[in-house]
Amino acid sequence: MTQASKNCFTDFVKWHWIKGAIAGCLLMLVIGGALLSQFVFLNSCPEWLRFVVREIAAVCRDSSTQCIVNLCLASNIMISLVLEHRSFPQDNWWRFGNPNLWLAGLVTLVVSRNILTHDGASHSTKVAIFLTGIVFGKAICVWIRWRADKIEPRAIWLVYFLVGILVGEVFWPAETREFQYHGITRWSGVLENPNLYGLLMGTGVILAAGQIFGVLSWKIEDGKSVMGVRGWKLGIRQYVVMILCFCAAICCSFGLRKSYSRGAWLGTICGLAFLVGSWVSHPISADGNRTLLWIRNNMRSLVVIVVATGILAFWQFRFTEWCPAQRIFSAFNVNDFSWRNRVAAWEGAIHMVVDRPFSGFGWGKAETVYQKQYCSLEDSAVIQLNDYLMIGISAGVPTLLCFVGFLTLSFRKKSTEINSSPSTFKLPSSIFTTCRAGAIVLLIGFWFDGGLFKLSVAPVFWILTEVSRLELFAPSQSIKLRTGAERQPSATVAESVFGIHNVWLRRLALVLVVTAFLQTAVYLGTPFLVVNDETLAVARNCLISPKEIDDFNFLSTNSIWCGKKLNNILVNVDLANYNRQLVNWKLDNQLYREYVLTPMIQQGRDGKLNWRRELWENIYPHIRKENNPSNAAQIVEQQLRSSLAMVEKGPLTIEEMWQRHTADAKGFEAIFVASLRSVGVPARLGKDGRAEYFNGEEWRSSPSVDF
Repeated sequence: MTQASKNCFTDFVKWHWIKGAIAGCLLMLVIGGALLSQFVFLNSCPEWLRFVVREIAAVCRDSSTQCIVNLCLASNIMISLVLEHRSFPQDNWWRFGNPNLWLAGLVTLVVSRNILTHDGASHSTKVAIFLTGIVFGKAICVWIRWRADKIEPRAIWLVYFLVGILVGEVFWPAETREFQYHGITRWSGVLENPNLYGLLMGTGVILAAGQIFGVLSWKIEDGKSVMGVRGWKLGIRQYVVMILCFCAAICCSFGLRKSYSRGAWLGTICGLAFLVGSWVSHPISADGNRTLLWIRNNMRSLVVIVVATGILAFWQFRFTEWCPAQRIFSAFNVNDFSWRNRVAAWEGAIHMVVDRPFSGFGWGKAETVYQKQYCSLEDSAVIQLNDYLMIGISAGVPTLLCFVGFLTLSFRKKSTEINSSPSTFKLPSSIFTTCRAGAIVLLIGFWFDGGLFKLSVAPVFWILTEVSRLELFAPSQSIKLRTGAERQPSATVAESVFGIHNVWLRRLALVLVVTAFLQTAVYLGTPFLVVNDETLAVARNCLISPKEIDDFNFLSTNSIWCGKKLNNILVNVDLANYNRQLVNWKLDNQLYREYVLTPMIQQGRDGKLNWRRELWENIYPHIRKENNPSNAAQIVEQQLRSSLAMVEKGPLTIEEMWQRHTADAKGFEAIFVASLRSVGVPARLGKDGRAEYFNGEEWRSSPSVDF
């Protein structure tokens, strides 16, 4: 950086702080009130504080006040971008590689769309929270860049502060929530739901782990910082930092597990993979370090081994009773409504984007429009879990493209530079890679669980993103490495001891890949074979969970399955047993197998015996909250009456009735019994051909089918 640039940057800082002080006075109440609103639900929150927060929230929801607040926030951001560009006059503002240009376009489009629809958006604070997060990120960035030679130390202290806050969140006492998984309470801390809590805990894990990697990467020898040199010793301060960061990572990992958030788990894995990959692939980190050199040169084989092992572990432990593993494997459960509702919401959001690709539906209006015109779910709030689609349906595709463009350019890494001396390098600091990895956790979480429009999460994301961008402005540290002749023995030792390209490692990867492929082919292909003794044995030993074996044996002994595909039995057993766990009433084993599990209702109407899934998927969402079979039977009857048209002579089989949505009087009785069985209500056809269901105490006849 030239002296003129430094002077310009100093003027930028002074001017920005004067403007920031004025804007801060105007926005302090708004931001403070928004922060306090995150803690309204705490039992420990005093009543007077709740009253103040409610009043501030009411004022912020006023349409005129909201426009003023959003304009103030946007003005603050624009001034920051302009003054930041003035500190580097040699850069061209109108180049597509300038992330600030994309950010300016993003803010302009977001605020413009909010002003055009401010009446409908007055009840929503999404835009204010979105802009507040950017303001927080810019403010922290200014503080870190106050002195150019202190960028890295201040960034490190910021990360320590964030980790400390997140560790405190693990031990923060909070009221019991209604979020549970298999009877186990999911932790949410002081946040709105466990998914947001899990995202912050995953971010804490990555930030703490990144600091550990940072300590391990820089090694002290002869008073100089050298990476990957043998014979190094860590000082007391480095040991203390490593121990504290390790303890912080353990605490955040515990909170991450207790959240049972699959999106947070996936984001943490991706962030950790990015962190490890950046550390291993660093051009200097593996120099002279045999372990890192071996990992780098066998990276493909190691990745293949990890993937193949994961596939084998899935087939081996998919029926485990351990709750964390069950939670992970539930993402592959076709009956799980959690991910299915998300997929349905994504489909509806994509249709909304296609209908209005340029302008969107406006902030605060997208949820209402989705519920009235595009929603196929009982709970329309699931659309708010994907922030990227929310931006597209609210402000249009151009706004979403600006956001993606800004993120893509902001996540660029600083390339390693080589001085004129071949043994001297300029190295980027690892703290910026750590912040980038933490932001990746949140970026993945924004797709599954949201958070970009939550004040408890958004500022953390923007702070980490802005800090990671400072890598381009941080002064590189030049270090002198050994010459090529001095470094050659280390590489030779690594090659002789570990093997640069380990043949046995590649052979192991090949064996695991073949094994995983064959096992997957057998497990996925067997259900499409015809029922016989061999396929039944494979299903009994490999495809059925231990708790379903008795039901499988009971169902497979019937001769009606001869000539049919094995998948028919597996679907009936799996879905009936899964639904048995979902219903809110107890069923006797014998009663369950005779009148719920069994798909045979009446000869001639049973068809291919594959009616259970379609009926369950359409009817179960309506009765899932009922506590007794009688209420469930009434709801099922109402659903059938609204879905089927009565005719004198309708289709014969149950599958045809449902597909054609028509039935005669006798056919209605049969499909009514099938529908009850599909949702876990014991049912049968009586001697007079009327449908009967068991209400928990006795058998009851179905009401008349006259329409």
